[in-house]
Amino acid sequence: MPPRILQTSAEPATLLPSRFQQWFAARGWSPRAHQLALLEKAREDASALLIAPTGAGKTLAGFLPTLVELSSPSPLVGEGRGGGWPHAPLVGLGPPPPTNPGRPTHHPGGEKKKKNKHPPPPPPPP
Repeated sequence: MPPRILQTSAEPATLLPSRFQQWFAARGWSPRAHQLALLEKAREDASALLIAPTGAGKTLAGFLPTLVELSSPSPLVGEGRGGGWPHAPLVGLGPPPPTNPGRPTHHPGGEKKKKNKHPPPPPPPP
């Protein structure tokens, strides 16, 4: 028995912010019923399992609720949901960036010879 296709109860205009509607329209596309159904499930904070054929837009259906949520204004900050979070939170865990990335830095030991991780293969036998 084939899986039943979920019908969404809401119109795309009520589920998708205008920037997403414009994105679909600019490509001559429209959101598919299962993409809107997953968006609706996410708004209800409900779990869902999507089974669809290859090329049906499953990846977009899975990411669309998160993209819509991240693009919506935060009630605390007024920007994307992340608010004060840096765009790349792991950047703060690494070393500070170089002060002048356009100019090579001088190392006291002189130039280090780069090691080849993958040496060339040996010559063929004679």
